[in-house]
This record gives sequence, C-alpha cells and structure tokens, in this order.
Amino acid sequence: MSDARIHLVLIGILVVCACAVSEQPSPFDPVTSDGVITVSGNFEFNRSDKTAKYLMEYRFERPLDSPLLLRTVFENPVPTDPPLIVEELPNAGLRTYSVESLPFTAIQNGEGYAVTLIGLAPESQTELFRHRQPMRFYLPPDVFGTQ
Repeated sequence: MSDARIHLVLIGILVVCACAVSEQPSPFDPVTSDGVITVSGNFEFNRSDKTAKYLMEYRFERPLDSPLLLRTVFENPVPTDPPLIVEELPNAGLRTYSVESLPFTAIQNGEGYAVTLIGLAPESQTELFRHRQPMRFYLPPDVFGTQ
C-alpha cells in the first residue's frame, strides 16, 4: 500500500472516530448580534447541593467607547421566580466581559435556558443593545443524578 493511501485510510478512521466520540449535546451555539459575540457559555454544577450557576464570556467587536451599564439577565429555571440579574458598570475600553450568576436550584437536565446581555446608557437607562444567547444544560444521568 502506498504512503498516500495509508494517509487517506488513517484520515478516514480519524473522521469516523471523531464523529462517534460523544452524543452529549453542545451547551450552546455561539450567537453574534449588535456587535457582541458570545465567546463561551456554560454551567457550573455543584453535585453535593444540586445548585448550578451560569458562566458567560462575551467579546465586543469594538471596545466600549464610554462606560456602559451591562445588565445580564439569566433565565431562572423556576418559571414563577424572577430572572437572576447581574448589573455592572465597566470602564470604557472594555473588549471582553465575563459574568456569572449566583447559584440557583431547580435546574432541569436537558432543558434549554437563555441569557440576555443588555447594554444601557448609565444616565438615561436607554437600551443600546440586546444580545440573547440560548443554552442547554446537560450532564450524563450518572453525574446529574435524580431530583
């Protein structure tokens, strides 16, 4: 067998293996909107007390020109409870922004949730942008356990 043919067979085997490695759904597909890009989004799960928290990182296509009120609205898994909100006033020049929610309970394995990042003018509270990132919480059942 020639070297080129061996390489093609090896590449084919690697492709098949890569496709079969995991059936676990991706936590999110990155969204780009209003000059904001979701770089990463995930959940941190505390197995002992069954709490979770959102972990998000965003990148701005252009650094912020001036201070901006960033309001992050995390969907609460309990539909009758208010959303989890974090507000920060970063300085001008910000290019990346990382934020996490407070821990919460009642997260459902395999369910979809959303995080919305809203940029507001600090003085007037005028909305300048809104960036919504859908996400999915998933852990293998043996890790997540039952509720």
